Amino acid sequence: MDFDAEKSYLGTLCKRGHTYKRTSKSLRKLKKGKKSGCCIECTNLLKRTRYKENTRASMRIWRGKNREKCRDYSRKWEASNRPRRIKATRRGPYNQNRDLSRIKQQRELYNRLFLSDTYVKKVIYRHSGIWVNDPIIIQVKREHILMHRELKKAKEVLDGQDDSIGDK
Repeated sequence: MDFDAEKSYLGTLCKRGHTYKRTSKSLRKLKKGKKSGCCIECTNLLKRTRYKENTRASMRIWRGKNREKCRDYSRKWEASNRPRRIKATRRGPYNQNRDLSRIKQQRELYNRLFLSDTYVKKVIYRHSGIWVNDPIIIQVKREHILMHRELKKAKEVLDGQDDSIGDK
């Protein structure tokens, strides 16, 4: 049966239905030769939940009683990790955010130049307030944007020629 008969026994099924190796019985504790009736699985489950609940509280209590140990440990840690911390503070969150914003700007530029599906969807959403996933509508809007860009370029060229004619 693979359990220690001096410490446990097979008893009736517990309330939670923990069975021991498909025997339809629960493995229960023996205390000093007497049957205590506690299911071993239930007690383990209870210990785990109480441990999770009480870990933070017990650590807080321990830190309160052993403040000097905690201070010594943190001072040692600070001394051994000072170069790494200085390097981390030099980089700082500002540079990390700047790197992220640069990546975002590059992605946006790429989307604008090559008219990716996501860029076209955003343009449609900005103009109409509707999020579109239909590939035909996206392609039509892409062609519309390209035509608009071509017209803008042609207008700039014509405006440049008008200015040069007026200078002569």
